[in-house]
Amino acid sequence: MHNDWQPIETAPKNRPVLIKKHNEMGIGIYDRREWRLCFSVSLFANETQSNLSNHALPLPTHWMELPEVNNAQ
Repeated sequence: MHNDWQPIETAPKNRPVLIKKHNEMGIGIYDRREWRLCFSVSLFANETQSNLSNHALPLPTHWMELPEVNNAQ
């Protein structure tokens, strides 16, 4: 598994992954012919905005695997 940003052309289209374009990134899924964000974060100079969303992210440039969650207690 890669822990670095990879070119979007190599992204799996059968599961959620982190996707990004410029200052916007989030959890995305591939739906038919476009990437859609389920949760997004916008990073600007002095502020960060996050929200639940369901909008397309046109032409994202990179992707990364979601981090594994350890549920051990």
